[in-house]
Amino acid sequence: MEFTDIIEVNTLELTKIPQAEDGTELWKWLKFLSAEREEDLNMIAEKSPQVKKAVVRLMELSNDEKTKMLYESRQKMEWDIQARERATVRATVRVIAKNMLKLNRPIDEIVEVTGLDYEEIKSLQNADSR
Repeated sequence: MEFTDIIEVNTLELTKIPQAEDGTELWKWLKFLSAEREEDLNMIAEKSPQVKKAVVRLMELSNDEKTKMLYESRQKMEWDIQARERATVRATVRVIAKNMLKLNRPIDEIVEVTGLDYEEIKSLQNADSR
């Protein structure tokens, strides 16, 4: 066996899966990955023994409390990270707006550059003048 540093990457666009089955295993797996309802999973499981194994395992994991808790915990962590990132971006935008106010840039320009609304920029302006 020989190992190389060659990597093959395939991109699959699930939104472009043909509706009509083409008889390939790839089509069945793509349908499995894009399934949104249990009925869709069951329908595709009937057509392929390999996909059926995956559906059964997915159902087992979906009904396992520990797995659900791990998933929910991870989801909450991702939401927390996203919230912190949004807060950081918002704070940075507010600093930019304050700097533009100090440079006496027109409020309309600050609105356009930062995406903040007029009232928020006015409140920043009023806070700095106190």
